[in-house]
Amino acid sequence: MTLLLFLAIFMAVQNPVAANGPRPVISVNLDSTSKNVKLGDEIQLKIVVTNVSDHEVRLTRSSGKGQGEFFNRFKVFDGQGNEPARTKYYRSLWGERGDTEPQEEINIEIVGSLTKPGDSVTEQVDLNKLYKIEKPGIYKIQVEHEDPETKTLIKSNVVTVTVS
Repeated sequence: MTLLLFLAIFMAVQNPVAANGPRPVISVNLDSTSKNVKLGDEIQLKIVVTNVSDHEVRLTRSSGKGQGEFFNRFKVFDGQGNEPARTKYYRSLWGERGDTEPQEEINIEIVGSLTKPGDSVTEQVDLNKLYKIEKPGIYKIQVEHEDPETKTLIKSNVVTVTVS
């Protein structure tokens, strides 16, 4: 029994990836085209998903411009840590609409391609399509994108935008 325990610990130390599960094959970077915007202005975000593996990975994205919301989940919080209200469109997109809300029609065309190690796929989104930013303040934004191989959500960096 002690030998088996020792062997299991030895194998975990020798192969930490196996002990912690498979490594993600992507990284996700979020950027805002403007760090300061006026209330009501578009808050444009750029999402870059990069193949960080040693092999080709199939990455999918929408074929339309400014449709980064289809493969990315957003987390937005104001300076007090409160999440602004999600738009009907965003709730409908992720199946979060109320029982009395009609389903909003959503059209998407998907493009998938093999991405070489180090190559990236870039998408854009207007945050105002997803959240009701109705008050001035500082907003922290993060995006999550599903890793195509491990099926885990990979978090981006946090971007800060000031709305005046």
